[in-house]
Amino acid sequence: MSTDRLALIALEQRVKADIFYFELVELIYSDPELRKRLYVCVGKHVLCFVNRNLSGPWPPPGDFGDAAKIPYGHVARTVEDVNSFYNLAIDLNESANPFWAPGRLVLAAEHRSRLLVHLRTAWQTEVLWRLGQVKKMPCFTEELGDMRTGEPRLTVQPFEGYQVVFQDGYSFFVPKDFETKKMHSASTGTYSNNKYTCTVQIQDPRSLDSLAADYSDHIRWVAVRQRQTMATGDGVLIVKNGFYLKKMNLVNDIASWTGWMTFLKSDTEVKVMMFLRRQFIPPLADTAQDIFVTVSCPKHVLDDHKGAAEAVTDETLLTIAGVAADSLSPVAQRCTVPQTFYRDMIQAKLDALLFGEESLFWLRGSLGLSPDQKLQDWARCFVKSILKMLQEESALESPTLLKTIGEDVATEKDPMAFPRNMMLSRFPGNVPPDDPAANAFYARVARYLAHSVDGGILGPRLSLMDLTSNWIPTARIQAKIDEIIMFFLHIRPMDMTKKWEHKPVRLLLHDADLFETNSFNDRVMQSVVELGWIEEAISRDKRDDKRDEQRGRKTGAPAKLSLEYSKFLASVLMCKASSINLKAAVCRQLNKSGASEHFGVLCPALLQTVRHTSIFLRTNATLCLINISAEHRVVSDLIIKSGIIPYCNHNLKSYDDDLTRYTLVLLTHLTKNVAILKDLHPQVTQTLVMLLEKTPALPSKQSLLADLASVIGQVCNNDEIWKSMCEDMAKPMEKLVTLFKGAPPGGQLRCKVMFALRIFVSRPTEHELAKREHLSSLVKLIADDMQAMCPPSGANGTATLQPDDDYLANAILLLGTLCKSSKIAEEAAKKDKDSKRDLVETLSALTLQSIGSKDSTRDRLRNLLARLEHIQKSSGTARAKS
Repeated sequence: MSTDRLALIALEQRVKADIFYFELVELIYSDPELRKRLYVCVGKHVLCFVNRNLSGPWPPPGDFGDAAKIPYGHVARTVEDVNSFYNLAIDLNESANPFWAPGRLVLAAEHRSRLLVHLRTAWQTEVLWRLGQVKKMPCFTEELGDMRTGEPRLTVQPFEGYQVVFQDGYSFFVPKDFETKKMHSASTGTYSNNKYTCTVQIQDPRSLDSLAADYSDHIRWVAVRQRQTMATGDGVLIVKNGFYLKKMNLVNDIASWTGWMTFLKSDTEVKVMMFLRRQFIPPLADTAQDIFVTVSCPKHVLDDHKGAAEAVTDETLLTIAGVAADSLSPVAQRCTVPQTFYRDMIQAKLDALLFGEESLFWLRGSLGLSPDQKLQDWARCFVKSILKMLQEESALESPTLLKTIGEDVATEKDPMAFPRNMMLSRFPGNVPPDDPAANAFYARVARYLAHSVDGGILGPRLSLMDLTSNWIPTARIQAKIDEIIMFFLHIRPMDMTKKWEHKPVRLLLHDADLFETNSFNDRVMQSVVELGWIEEAISRDKRDDKRDEQRGRKTGAPAKLSLEYSKFLASVLMCKASSINLKAAVCRQLNKSGASEHFGVLCPALLQTVRHTSIFLRTNATLCLINISAEHRVVSDLIIKSGIIPYCNHNLKSYDDDLTRYTLVLLTHLTKNVAILKDLHPQVTQTLVMLLEKTPALPSKQSLLADLASVIGQVCNNDEIWKSMCEDMAKPMEKLVTLFKGAPPGGQLRCKVMFALRIFVSRPTEHELAKREHLSSLVKLIADDMQAMCPPSGANGTATLQPDDDYLANAILLLGTLCKSSKIAEEAAKKDKDSKRDLVETLSALTLQSIGSKDSTRDRLRNLLARLEHIQKSSGTARAKS
């Protein structure tokens, strides 16, 4: 089963026909000795057969003519054997070549379902093209009798209470009472009972090389996109979100599986979504296939069955989804026999260095296959030459590596001689510089040698870090190391008729369209960015002692980014060919080094990244903007003018806690500029209220809610926004009060809520829906927290809560605002004999702490204390007179 283009080209040369799918099958006869293994090829107009060794078509041209090609006009119908997962009969009509008499071909195909899909597509397309009619290919399911492989079916039976379901070449377990509700297509099925619905979507296989083009190179990115599509509506809560480990292998499947699980709840529905990727799929180990398993039930079902004998719980949904995902397996006739790999074709692709780094590791570990031995030998010589060069400069940390790689391995003073030898082994003689095949192979040689150095030969004992972090004493060796790393990066024109030329990094940076017209090794680029090698290479030629001191290299301060390096990183971020991992590495570098000095260069690139489809990248870019704009008013103004606010609103609706929280922090920085509040996007305030209303006060949401309260407080500094918030039907002020009461004492959430509530009630003219008296119930809770942080001097015991100046400051400011109300002030001044609470004594103790000497709180604390003491004194005098 394969659609590999290179293999198809090789087969097309044998059959002289256009084909788009092939598979290794067994042609079955009643006599077992006559059975033959060969390739069946589905072409545009004909069905072809090719010998297993690719020597030519079968049967060869002879008395029956070109019998190896069967026109689709000669195919009458197909029949699937009910007793086998592999057997398939193709019935021919009277017009068929006499060689195929009596007119029935019986094949044993491991991937019968995929073969049938392609055969049906080709047959129906041919009928439409040839006859102008839309017809479905006749497909039946029957018992083929004695025409079978001789191998009895051996499968793992489902658990008690479960049944096995077959869909598009895969099988999985679902509860016994599940019925097939709807088959949207061969690849999508829905199974349900009166409570739950299970939907399984099996995507088409994709080549590994094509995954990075739409940022699908990891199942995590696919899961995030799917989650955004499926998590619609208000009040969506993501309960769980993380990697999932598939726990069963029921058919001895040698392919690699990775998974991601998301569990979410909304106002109307509860869903468990399993995202699985089967990678290095047989027969060529060059494809990946994504499978989505979704188990859902209406929210009212969970609510209505609480406490019932057969309760519907979250664990029930997780179990059903987990069993379906864990039991998911390719259909196999015998569960102990792994599926077939076309090892000869895989080896040919290995020898041409057509596999990537991950595939090389997997093929060597799982199938024991590696590139041609001569290529491996040259790679070992290349690595040893580098190690010997480092040893001669006393820059090799572990000299034993030279012995480990082999004492009989030859070396050269110039390691770059070996890539040229590898090139000559495939293209001997004088190769013209405009030969695209030779240039493409040289790029693959660079990728293979980079893989060999970065763990491919010596594992973790040798990596690119050893080449970039060592101190090289001589300029000649340093230049050679730089040349090797630039060879690994292989920044070259996309036009393969142009030859790769070594250029120093410094010269490349002068090319304004560097990443628009050139390709590069993304994996190596990520490594050198994270290791800081490019920044080091840029500044190496112009560094002097004074510059070192200015850049913090002597003082131990973190190195700041140079302008040239900032431009380079911005180019990488804006490059469409850069992977998600590479762009994320750039964002981490910006967060690590600080980039506010060159914000004019970086801001456009970061703002473009904030608009990226990947939530992971948007999160990293938002964090960069936070760090750049912190304490830099000019940067904040530039970010606002660039139109960031609508994208912040979009990110707040992402249902991703990290992205939502960082967006809230960014808004907190930006809204410190009161001037922008009047132009704040009205949808942002609506989204903030919606978040406050729908986000549950779970322990995992405390930090997000704290940042949300902070932003709400900030934006309410604008009178129009404050008024609209007060009058909103969601009643955000009441929600904040509820949050405060349910939040942990002395925590960050209470601290930020106090800030927001103070903004609500601090207007000279109170709103009827935001009066200070509405917050009177919070005074006792605030007093308890303050006393727990700073017990009065006469009280016994120590503080039970960690003192927090930010919390105490917000508490003092809120109490000062609330105590403008005589009723609240009188209540606050009272001593509580039962709980031994005395707010006056607590405030007196605070005057002796650091909070009592700060400019922002000193006067307000004293004014509040004086007011409460006056009230206590007045009430005491009144009691004495009475």
